[in-house]
Amino acid sequence: MQKKEDNPLPPFNNLKATLEDTKKVTATSKGKLKEIKGYAGKAKGIAQILWERGLWIEGMKLTLKEDHLFYPDRSAKHVLANCDDFKEEVGAMEDLVQSYGHIVMFSPKGHPEIAGAGIEFDWGVSKKFFRRNSNHIANNCEHDVRASLEKINLQIAKNTSRKARSYMRAYEKDGGGSQLLIEKFVKLHKSHRNILDQETGYLECLRIKIEEDAADVKTEKLLIETEQREKENAFA
Repeated sequence: MQKKEDNPLPPFNNLKATLEDTKKVTATSKGKLKEIKGYAGKAKGIAQILWERGLWIEGMKLTLKEDHLFYPDRSAKHVLANCDDFKEEVGAMEDLVQSYGHIVMFSPKGHPEIAGAGIEFDWGVSKKFFRRNSNHIANNCEHDVRASLEKINLQIAKNTSRKARSYMRAYEKDGGGSQLLIEKFVKLHKSHRNILDQETGYLECLRIKIEEDAADVKTEKLLIETEQREKENAFA
């Protein structure tokens, strides 16, 4: 049995919360026992952590949009995320990988097209092989999945990695503010050997300049011919 001094305090916003999970009859359960979750051994939650640090403000919301009147002071996630210890916190996966002497580099969330070295494209290719060759028997599922992954050879990996780099280049060079513009940028820069695709603006300026210079030369030539004819007529 736990000693009284070892019991954690209840959440500040629910002082009547029970310590341990209990079952009791409630008014809404029609005489049936209802399990009420206790707070012992449970995650504290953002609100409780902010309150313990003296950062909780009455009226705080879990998240607020950036254009909200009270952003960022009353956005609980934003306030907690800017605490130094939370900024420097290492996740369980990163801690595990680092313990083996490796480095973890996370890709941006919500952008599978630039994840890793094209890993999502590799998964897509393997899924195509799986759907074509699977016999749809549950006992053979693991075998079929492994067989589809083995289809990812070096050439396919190079192609998918190149595809991911093309998206990375689109984002780095401000390909556009929408997914549609990003896709257009990637399509435009489909080949680094094709100068016509990559330098369309420069080539268009060069074309206009050449046409203007050609027009100037033509005009100058006509003026010279006119002057020569006038001189010939003057001596005639």
